Amino acid sequence: MLVYKFERLDTSDANSERQPLDKQPDPALLETSPITRQSDSKPIVGTWQLTYKRSFADPLMSLRYIDITNDSLCELMVVSLKGLHVLQHNLQEVSQLCKERLRQAVEKLNEDAFHALLLESL
Repeated sequence: MLVYKFERLDTSDANSERQPLDKQPDPALLETSPITRQSDSKPIVGTWQLTYKRSFADPLMSLRYIDITNDSLCELMVVSLKGLHVLQHNLQEVSQLCKERLRQAVEKLNEDAFHALLLESL
């Protein structure tokens, strides 16, 4: 089983440096292939990066990405000929991502609140 993640390329820069969405995958597992995806308004240019590789002894029958633990994080359920495998996210990476997104939301809220106070007549 191979898991890939899409990374956007910065098309505004002439060098087209890679801009990861949250963090750079393990360099030992990287395989790049340029691709263009269509979004609602304009194409998104980027590459698919191999982030995870896992082998199973038996053939896989089904995959399902659902929240079975009721913790608001989805798990990957893998059914093989000999059993059910539950693959979960790394909780340390999830907590880091949540902290970063919360920090960004608070910064945006503070900026919006500051501009609203400037416009308000007291």
